[in-house]
Amino acid sequence: MDFRRNNRWRNGTGHWIVPPLPDKFCGMVGATFQRATFSTELGSEVFLLLLEGEDPPPLAVPAIVKATVGIAMTDFGPLMWILWSISEGGKLLTSYEQFVNPLNRESEELLRDAATQAFLKVVMVNSSTGSVIDLVELDNCFIRQEYVDEMQHLSAQLDAVRLETVDFTQAAKQFMQDHSIQDLIDRE
Repeated sequence: MDFRRNNRWRNGTGHWIVPPLPDKFCGMVGATFQRATFSTELGSEVFLLLLEGEDPPPLAVPAIVKATVGIAMTDFGPLMWILWSISEGGKLLTSYEQFVNPLNRESEELLRDAATQAFLKVVMVNSSTGSVIDLVELDNCFIRQEYVDEMQHLSAQLDAVRLETVDFTQAAKQFMQDHSIQDLIDRE
């Protein structure tokens, strides 16, 4: 039985405007979870923000959005990685690497809340202009409770001494040195 919250958009077609992007997102290409209220009826929900440049891939059908998710322990601590890919007609159009810090409370809350949603909104924004390129709503088959549980388990295993040596930036760097994008895509 599915106990996820039904957060499906029911208000028809919209014209989407986002607040100004934080400076750290301006000019960037990538993926990040964020929180917003799309409907006052539903309240706050987690969505995937895709930051793009001038020539973005399509998000809407027939494009297919996929996520390959994993959790790794590095010499510098744990991390969760998500490789988001957009393909069309069997051809990979683009991919985005997203690293999530399981020791960061805000990241843990975003993932936990995303796992409770039946749908995941994906908002693609031009990171230079801040304008919305596209917004799609997908069945949330991407973020599951088992990922949240595994992240919490990894975090609980770290003792106080080991916590002092954790460096999330270095963990992500080491992970990318040890794994190519193609390796991650091949895990699908």
